[in-house]
Amino acid sequence: MRSTVLVVTLAALVAGAPAAASVTRGSVQPAAATWGPVQPVYAPSSGQMYAYAPSAVTEGGQNYVYTCHNDTPGVITDHVYFTRLGVPREDRSVLRPSTSGWDSTHTCDPTVIAATVRHGQKTYRYVMFYLGTDHANTNNQIGVAFAESLGGPWVKHPTPIVTTPFGPDMWGVGQPSATTIDPATGELMLFYSQGGPTTESYFRYLNLGDLGRPVVGAPVRITNEGLGGDVLHNFDIAYEPGRDRFYAIREAAPYPSDEPSYISARVEVVSIPGGDVWGGTGRWTSEGFITPAESGFPRNHNPGLLRTVYGTLPSANEVTAVFTVGRTGSFPGSLWSYRLFRSTGTLR
Repeated sequence: MRSTVLVVTLAALVAGAPAAASVTRGSVQPAAATWGPVQPVYAPSSGQMYAYAPSAVTEGGQNYVYTCHNDTPGVITDHVYFTRLGVPREDRSVLRPSTSGWDSTHTCDPTVIAATVRHGQKTYRYVMFYLGTDHANTNNQIGVAFAESLGGPWVKHPTPIVTTPFGPDMWGVGQPSATTIDPATGELMLFYSQGGPTTESYFRYLNLGDLGRPVVGAPVRITNEGLGGDVLHNFDIAYEPGRDRFYAIREAAPYPSDEPSYISARVEVVSIPGGDVWGGTGRWTSEGFITPAESGFPRNHNPGLLRTVYGTLPSANEVTAVFTVGRTGSFPGSLWSYRLFRSTGTLR
């Protein structure tokens, strides 16, 4: 699952960092984006089910969301669910754990973009990156699947595209987010979190035009500058070409002391010049927080951004946060409260 173990590896880094300033309603800091009301997006249809870690996509005036979701009430096994919002609504599992192998326990953390990819004898239009594991919360790796339509069916590549550099007792790599460089050639940027002795975030250049000969570039570390002593992780990212900036939404410290303490109370939207990401340099600028004061929930976590199928912001002047809310309490009771809400911010 997405954050349970990764946050443990953050403890040593965050413990010595200055606490981030508290934020209350009407005092989002800094005043970079003006946020609209918080509204519900999605909730599972029955009790003892969860939905979190959204990949929100808009295409042709229709919005879709992919989530990390259990398929059977009361059973904690992560599937990737596809939901077509609106009427008629469509809601179903589209990627499940394999019967054996590296992703046989959980499939989670989807991110979906458009790119032309040849896999075997077929050409596909859409690519999904996801976290897969054969352990409960460790040994995570990043897989890739393909489809001709957003609703699937999705065909898995048999091996991970990014493997964990650690042993099976550490968190590994996951929480992918991707943007398209050139959809015609299958060139992408893949962003992800890595949790081992420490936690860092990276991106890699990928060319998946021919999966018989994939190109996977070297990892480039993403800066933590501008995050108030915090560490970038558990984030979704989008590019805005007119501004030449990447916008990311992330879980933000400090983490709460009451249960569940492994998910955040607030999320933050930040941005950085595009060239700085490629160079592994630069400094993030805050575009504002969404906190319990705004959402009405004590936990706000595992966030995503509404994006086009190419991983760009739909509007140069707005950013829409799609984030998971939750209630306090012991596990697994708190897990059943995970639902999706949204808020749109007008950028300065």
